[in-house]
Parts: sequence; structure tokens; C-alpha cells
Amino acid sequence: MLTTWLGWRSVFLVNVPVGVVAGLLTVHLVPRHQPRRGFGRELDLPGAALAVAGLVMLAYALAGASAHGWGSARTLLLLALALSLLAGFATVERSVRRPLVPAQLWRTRSLVAGVLVMLGATGILVGTFFLNSLYLQEVQGASALRVGLEFLPLALVIGAGAHLGSRLLPRAGSRLLIVAGLAMMGAGALLLTGASARSGYLTGFLPGLLVVGIGAGLVLPATAITAMSDIAEDQAGTAAGLMTTAHEIGAALGVAVFSAVAVATGGGIAAGYRHGFTTAAAVTAGLAVVAALLVPAVRPAAGTRVAVH
Repeated sequence: MLTTWLGWRSVFLVNVPVGVVAGLLTVHLVPRHQPRRGFGRELDLPGAALAVAGLVMLAYALAGASAHGWGSARTLLLLALALSLLAGFATVERSVRRPLVPAQLWRTRSLVAGVLVMLGATGILVGTFFLNSLYLQEVQGASALRVGLEFLPLALVIGAGAHLGSRLLPRAGSRLLIVAGLAMMGAGALLLTGASARSGYLTGFLPGLLVVGIGAGLVLPATAITAMSDIAEDQAGTAAGLMTTAHEIGAALGVAVFSAVAVATGGGIAAGYRHGFTTAAAVTAGLAVVAALLVPAVRPAAGTRVAVH
């Protein structure tokens, strides 16, 4: 509704009242805490600065790749700068007393596998939202409000899939659910390749969206459980931060890659929509193979709470 009535920039205003309320509640609810002497000197501020700068530069490069081209000087320069900053971050982490990301976390197979799956699955899911938003509005002439309503079933089945996945995890294990969920996401992408300008929403788009959503619902909770299964309690916050970072970078990567494929063929989204989802299906198949080889079969105790980003 905000996009239709006030323009796309208005969506950023949603965070303003939320931030104000959160700030006021923090003042009244969070107890005062005096950090111990020397605590600030233990913080890995150089590492944090390099990590944030590198990730922001990477996201910026990926977000603009579809408009400027993957081989453009702008994209290549930004990617090189991002990699240099992240390489600097890795160098700093080996020399500081309290690194932002301890090296032993990268030796934890379950966490590394979870980060990879989260990055890939988020990219496919967000790419699905993005390509269909463009196609439904630019090719089929739908309003932003109508497209938002047409995405509601996708959001609902993601929640339903997550609920089902959390119930199946203790019996099936995380690896089976992740591979099965990725297979469903790939099948949904293949269904969407059959949509055209003459397709109706109920028969041309909704089936593929629902299959992608159910698959994502199975993948996400299983990935969260897998990633955190071998993490010590004192490292849980850092590991969760890595998963959130993978989620955000995966979203930027998915939009950049699939939109770049869609427009690279010429003719805009109308001609490239099918190619975008063909690529999504191929990427999902490859990710499913990687998951089958790398993801351990984690079976949490029945009743374990599962968080889904």
C-alpha cells in the first residue's frame, strides 16, 4: 500500500517509528551496566571496521552489477576493493587478542555448511521475489499492491513449511530436509520457467511460488539447527551473526545474479524471465548436491525450538 500510494521510497519510513519505540524501550528496560576497565581496548574495532566496509562494498557491487554489467570497470573495481577489505579483515583476525570471528569457528563443519546453504537458499528465495515482482508489474501490468497480495500465499507456505520442517527434524534429520527442500525449490523454479505474458496468476505463477515457498520453509529451520549444532554457548552469538550475514549477502547475490541473467539476453524481463529461473533451478540443483555431501545429519531433540530468519 505504501508503494502504491506514496512511492517506493516510503517503505524506508517503516523503520523510523520502530527505531524510535525500540530506543525509548531500551532506555527504560535495559539495565545500566558499567563495563570493566580496559574492556574497550579488547574490542576488535579494526576487524569490525574492515568486515563491515568489505561486506557493504560487496553488497553494493553485487546490487549494481545487473545495471552496470558484471565486466564493467565499476563492478570489477568495487569487487576488488571488497575482496581487499575482507582480506585485510582476515589478516587482522590472526593478530588480535580477541578476534571478531575466532578461527576455530571456520573449522566447524556444521557451521560452514549452514552458512553456505543459508547464503544460497536465501539468494534463490529473494531472487524469486524480485524477478516475479518485476515480471508481474512490468509485463502483466499489475500494481505494487496487487503484487504484494499475490505474494501472500508464498509467505504463508514458507511459514507452513517451517512448521512442518521443525516437526520432521527429530526423525528425518537436517540433511534430508535441506536436500529435499532444495529439490522442491528447484522444482518450483522450473515450474516458473513455463510462465508467460499470457499466463494467469493462479495457473502460471502460483504453483511455482508455492513449491518454492514450501521448499524454503523446509530448508531454513534445518539450516539453522545444523549451523548451531556444534557451537559452544560462548560462541553462539558470533555464529548467529555469521548466519545473519550469509542471509543478507545471499539476498544481494540472488538479486544481482538472477536479474543480471534475466536482462543479459536482451529484451528485458519479458524475454529473460525464463532464463533467470532456469539459472535458479541449476544453482539449486548444485547447492543440493553440495548439501548432500557437506551437511551433517543433525537430529535435535523433540520439542527443540527452531528460529527462522
